This record gives sequence, structure tokens and C-alpha cells, in this order.
Amino acid sequence: MAKKVAVKVNEDAIVWKEFTSAKGKKYEVGYLGEPDADQGGSAAPEGKTDFGISCDWPVGGNDWITTEASFKTTTAISRYKLHSNTDTPGEEVGGYAYRLEFSNEEHYDYDFFDQEGDSYRCNTFSNTDHFVRYNSEKPTIAYIKGS
Repeated sequence: MAKKVAVKVNEDAIVWKEFTSAKGKKYEVGYLGEPDADQGGSAAPEGKTDFGISCDWPVGGNDWITTEASFKTTTAISRYKLHSNTDTPGEEVGGYAYRLEFSNEEHYDYDFFDQEGDSYRCNTFSNTDHFVRYNSEKPTIAYIKGS
């Protein structure tokens, strides 16, 4: 069973960049300590395995959820949280309703697919926390691809 852990990130340390989703909607990717990060590709190590995996990450609270060992082995994602992107109820931050946060242990280019079939790319350049802010009618993350 996944374990929940509460940890708060320093919001001022996140550098946000705007991108366009597969279905043409704006979304933002946040990086910690990577001011020059873009979506052009990661510095991925040789020998990693591309993957595509189903998941069920519904919008929840503000606690980190530790991933199962087999999921972590496949995706190199050790924990995540998906929550409303609000400081106070009804006030979305930056115009985005949802925020996905995750920690990786390998440099992958991740594509997160919601239940609408839209996808949000986040290239990882370091093993740290990463952030995606987006809008969706069906925000649950249902599938993840990594390359």
C-alpha cells in the first residue's frame, strides 16, 4: 500500500515555464533549481527503458503518496501528489485548477495523460521534485509514458 507523507516545498524555489498540451491547452511545468530547463529533451542516462503504464491518480489532498515498488522500478517515480491548485478555496493559482507534483530517481521525459486523453510533458533534468499545473474536466492521471 502507498504511504502518505506531508512535506511542504518552498514555492519561491520553483521556476515555471508555460507549454501547450497535446490538445492545445496551456499548462505549466515547474522545476526546482533548473532555471534553463525546457522541453527540448533531458540528459537521460544510457540504458534506461522506455515505458507506458496505466495508473489511477485522482485529485486528492496535499500529502505525498509513495509509489509501490514495482511502479517505482518501471517509472523511476518514487512519490507523487495531485491536488487542487489553490491557496484558498475557489482561487486558482496562475489560472490552473490542478497541480501534479512528483519525485523522480532517473532522468526521463514523462508524458502524463489525464482521463480526457490530454497529455502534459515534463522533462526531468535532475532527480528532484517536479511540478505540472493544468486544467482538465477529468484531471485524474490515468497513464504515464516515459522515454
